[in-house]
Amino acid sequence: MKKLTLISALLFTLLTVSCGSANNVAIQASGQIEAKEISIAPELSGLVVEVNVSEGDSVKMGDALLRLDDSLLLSEKQAAQAALDAANANARAAQTALDIAAAQYQITLEAELTQAQQDRLRDWFAADPKLFDQPGWYFSRGEQIQAAQAQAEEALKTLNDARTNLDEMTKLLEKTEFLKAEQRLLNARLMYLVTKSVNSRAQNSASSDQPVGQYNSTHCGTNAGYKIPDKRLINVLYDCNGDPQLSDAGRTLYDNARSELVDAQNAYNDLLDTRAAQDMLKARADVAVAEEYYYATLDFLRTLQIGDQSPGVNAAQGLVDQAKAALDQAKTAIAAAQANLDVINKQIGKLTVHAPMDGVVLVRSIEVGEVIQAGMPALTIGKLDTLKVTVYIPETQYGQIRLGGTATLSVDSFPDETFTAVVTRISDKAEFTPQNVQTQEGRQTTVYAIELSVDNVDGKLKPGMPVDVTFEIPVIGK
Repeated sequence: MKKLTLISALLFTLLTVSCGSANNVAIQASGQIEAKEISIAPELSGLVVEVNVSEGDSVKMGDALLRLDDSLLLSEKQAAQAALDAANANARAAQTALDIAAAQYQITLEAELTQAQQDRLRDWFAADPKLFDQPGWYFSRGEQIQAAQAQAEEALKTLNDARTNLDEMTKLLEKTEFLKAEQRLLNARLMYLVTKSVNSRAQNSASSDQPVGQYNSTHCGTNAGYKIPDKRLINVLYDCNGDPQLSDAGRTLYDNARSELVDAQNAYNDLLDTRAAQDMLKARADVAVAEEYYYATLDFLRTLQIGDQSPGVNAAQGLVDQAKAALDQAKTAIAAAQANLDVINKQIGKLTVHAPMDGVVLVRSIEVGEVIQAGMPALTIGKLDTLKVTVYIPETQYGQIRLGGTATLSVDSFPDETFTAVVTRISDKAEFTPQNVQTQEGRQTTVYAIELSVDNVDGKLKPGMPVDVTFEIPVIGK
C-alpha cells in the first residue's frame, strides 16, 4: 500500500505546473490525512464492568473510559488493612513494654546507686596498701571492672588448661594401680556416706509391737508413759531403738561400707610414693587451685559491679534494649503492611482507565462482560484538532522545501475550500528507489517524505481523507 502511495505521489508530482505569480513555482503532491492516535490498554487484567464511550465520542484528558471489576482487590485491601491495624496494635504494645522496661531500669538504677553510695566513697578513705604507690581512687571503677573481667577470662583459661591436663593425665595413668586405688577410694567414700544415712534411718525406725503415741519404758527410760502422736519422732529425739530387723540390716550395711572405706584408704596410702601418684596429685591440685582462683576473681568482680555497673542494672538495660528491638521490629512490620496496602490502592486506582489526552474515540474493541488482559488495546483515541499529512517529493525538488514553510491543502469533501499546513519534518533518507542509482533518470524517481501539520479547529478534516498539497516556492532572482 505504501509503495502505491509513493508511486501516486511521484506521478502527481511529475505533473507539476506553474501557478500563482510569475515569481513562484508550485510543487504539488498527494497524501492522506493522519491523526495522532493512542491505543488505550489497561495495566491490569480483569473483567470489564463498564465502558463509558463509543466510537466517534469526543473525550477530554482524564475522562473515565472503562472500568474493571474491583471485588477481588477490595477483599485484598480489607485483609491488608487488617494486617496494618494488627501491626499498629503490636507497635503500641511494644511501646508500652519499652516504657515499662525503661521505668524498671530507672528504679533499679536508683536503688543500686543508693545502695552503692558508701562503696563509691570507700576508696577515698581506704588506707593505701604498702605495695601500692597510688591511692585507692586512682583507677576508676570502670577500669577496675575491665581489668577484673580480663583477669577472670585469664583465670578461666588457666582452669580449662588444668582440667585438660588432668584429663590427659587420667588417660595416661588409666591402667596404673594408683588410678585404680583412687577409683576404689572414691566409690568407698560414696558408699560409706550413703550407708551411714541409711543406717541412721534404720536405727530410728518404728517397732511394730509398740503402741502408737506411747513411750516404751524399756527403751525410753524416764520418759515412759509420756504421749507424743508420732513415735518415730520420739525415737529420734530420745535415741530409742527402732525395729530390730531394720536396725540389724542397717548396721550390717554400714559396717561393711566402713570396712571397705578403711581398706580402700590403706590401699591408696600404700601407693602415694609412686610416680603416678605424685603426677596425679599435682594435676588435681592444679585444678583445685585454678578453680578457686577463677571463682575468687569472679567474687572480686562482683564487689566492683555496683551502682550503674551492677548485674541488676545490666539486666534491666538488657530488657530495655530488647524492648527497643521489639519496637523497631513492630515499626518495620507497620511499614511493610502500609506498603502492601499502598500497592493494592494503586492497583484499585488502575482498574479505571482514563483518557490520556483530548481527542475522539476512533476504535472501541471491548464490551462489558469481556475479560481483558493487561496491555491489550481496548480503545483507540485520535487527536483531531491538529492533524498530519505525509507527502513524497522527488529528489529534484527535495531541496526547495524548508522546515516551517507553508503549503495549501485541498480535499474532495470541500472543493471550494483550502487549508493551510506547515512543514514539520523533512526526511533525510530517500525512499522507493535504491540509493546507489547513479543515472539522472534514476535519481528523479528517488523521493523523500515531507510531513506537514494542519490545524483542524472546525473539525472538517478527518483521518483517512485523501488530500492534495501545493507548495508555493519563490523563484530566486525573479
